[in-house]
Amino acid sequence: MSIDLDWDGMINSDEIDVAEWLRSLLDKQFQQLDLPRNIRSVSITTLSLGTIPPELEIKHISDPFPEFYAEEEAASDSHYLPPLHPPQQRRSAPSTPHINTNTSNPIDRGIASYFHPLGNAPLMSGLRTPLNIPSWAANGHTRTGSRLPLNTPIEAEIVESVRESTRDNTAPRTPEEREQQPVPEDREDDLQVLFRVKYTGDIRIGVEATLRLNYPSDDVVLLPMKLHLSHININSLAIMAYIKKSIYLSVICDLDDSDHAVARTGRERLDIIRDVKIDSEIGHHDTNGAALRNVGKVDRFIVDKIRSLLKAEIAWPSWIKVSMEDEDSDEEEEEEEEEKD
Repeated sequence: MSIDLDWDGMINSDEIDVAEWLRSLLDKQFQQLDLPRNIRSVSITTLSLGTIPPELEIKHISDPFPEFYAEEEAASDSHYLPPLHPPQQRRSAPSTPHINTNTSNPIDRGIASYFHPLGNAPLMSGLRTPLNIPSWAANGHTRTGSRLPLNTPIEAEIVESVRESTRDNTAPRTPEEREQQPVPEDREDDLQVLFRVKYTGDIRIGVEATLRLNYPSDDVVLLPMKLHLSHININSLAIMAYIKKSIYLSVICDLDDSDHAVARTGRERLDIIRDVKIDSEIGHHDTNGAALRNVGKVDRFIVDKIRSLLKAEIAWPSWIKVSMEDEDSDEEEEEEEEEKD
């Protein structure tokens, strides 16, 4: 089942400049990187989302995975985003008027979006990796009525491949172990979509860096470098869950052209970005016209770091959460809870 996107409406929102938010997000992450000694600085200067939308194809509709409910329960108990990692291991989105980035503070007004790397967090101990189907959803039975089953050999093969590659030592291996897992509260409106995302659009990313020459001698020469990334190619399997006015998004695995999962294990099963074109130059366009073009090592470093950031932030068992609740609804809920107390 394919989905048509209103791409122009999505990227030209009146509430938030999506392209600038993504640029600021990537730039913030690059500022936190440990750079090689021959690179002094890296910054993301421009980002254009283009006019070509990604292609989306729904593969499976089911109940959300229990890991998402574990976070909802923790957040509900404390009114704070759950501290699943020490502060130095957490990552958050850059600050905008509508996006909450402080994961130690209550959810702010507007759209709250943050990154959620799970890793081996204690809160998640004993829970399943995403495609280990819980007991209450086994054999095609769900809590919320009819869903779209995984009814083709290719989809079943992908699911099984990801189950094996993402299984950890704490995941329940037997039906008896799965039966002991807590059953999430029944919520009629909750659902999860497994879908293929394919992108060969015209997004463009501009990067500026400063290179050190003759390092580590005292006579260091600094050269500016500009890169332009385009023709980005993505073909992946992802999940999106809707739970209590929040959306969770995570990438499961890369797919080949035949929709088969790429045979890798752990996070290495993912590149997310399959291919990208890079145009780069080093030096100034001054009167002498001295500039070096297409410098391979720096090009590869930038692309590898972007891939690594994507894998660390949105590759399972990490996810992005976007809260759709506004300030008024948050205040009403707080008032109701105060009245109960």
